[in-house]
Amino acid sequence: MTEKFIVRPYKKGDEEPIIELLKNSFPAWANRNKAFDYWKWKYLDAPMKSIIMVGEDNGKIIGVGHDITYKTKIGSSIYVSQYGDDYATHQEYRGLGVYTDITKAINKIQEDEMRINYSYSLSTNPIIINKSRQDIDDKIKFQFTKPLTHLIRVKDIQRHIDNKFINKKKMALFGYTVLKGMNRIVNTFTSKKYDLSDYTIEDLKYFDSDFDIFWDEIKDNYNFINEKRSEYLNYRYCDPRGGRYVIKKLIEKGVFIGLIVLELKKSMDYYEGYIVDLLTLSNKTDAVDALVKGGCDFFDALGVNSIHYQTLKGQTNNEVFLKNEFINASTPDVFITYTLIDMPEAVSSLLKTSPPDKIYFTYGSYF
Repeated sequence: MTEKFIVRPYKKGDEEPIIELLKNSFPAWANRNKAFDYWKWKYLDAPMKSIIMVGEDNGKIIGVGHDITYKTKIGSSIYVSQYGDDYATHQEYRGLGVYTDITKAINKIQEDEMRINYSYSLSTNPIIINKSRQDIDDKIKFQFTKPLTHLIRVKDIQRHIDNKFINKKKMALFGYTVLKGMNRIVNTFTSKKYDLSDYTIEDLKYFDSDFDIFWDEIKDNYNFINEKRSEYLNYRYCDPRGGRYVIKKLIEKGVFIGLIVLELKKSMDYYEGYIVDLLTLSNKTDAVDALVKGGCDFFDALGVNSIHYQTLKGQTNNEVFLKNEFINASTPDVFITYTLIDMPEAVSSLLKTSPPDKIYFTYGSYF
């Protein structure tokens, strides 16, 4: 180990040591098949520019940071946005400022070459959480008006607890059972039944330009939503290097009115379902119900025991999930740093005060 490492942009030939570093840092990367193909899809082939910086010590890659550039609709305008992802430091070099120097180098590139209006990252690492809180000016840092919530539908609670290696199993079993029982009682008296006979659900293999018409119809329902035009969605969900997704579209009397994106994940020998994206025309709670039922039916046919969905607390659509036997589940704290840069005060104020139904943030909002 030398006294001072250097930070530089990624160059061809760095791929193997970068991926090795990611595998040693993150279980998800360690268990990923065809990791190079996934990395190339995620960072080199993204529709907009990605920034990749590495830390190097005497020819050895000892740190890496990736930032993906995309577009986000905030208020009535589309802004250039950046998502920080897959930052890793070799265990022998932690505590030496590798993460800090890589972050500074990426920020400088953003300032010199691009005009980033909005930036965010997610982490459960307390070191990164505390560092982020210290580094970001309170004037530009914000949180959504409601926190994220994790909704889960579990058929066999004991099987889920055993396969997820949950501590305090008896307490978890009791908690899940009570919540599931209470939810069933509430639904008996309050859940609304919808006539879904006019709806049909069909597979969607590719997003063509017609989908952009749907996007233009729904985008103004939200004050915050990542831009979901066909080019981005084909990159995100239709390239097999990025994962295997099942996309269903909802049709009402021949008209496209919604979609749901599903993903099946495996940990050890336990498969779980994820509702990654769900979008419908406005004021279509019955359409949400049809899509949620369709997603659950798809996973049920595969024998999947648990299904997950992530959104903001307080959203109207959450009631539809509860109606379909989902419950609110406790999850580890996820710190999300949202940063507004050079954004009009009226827009930032609107975003900071937007009610939950005006914010769209799901699993599909990040990777």
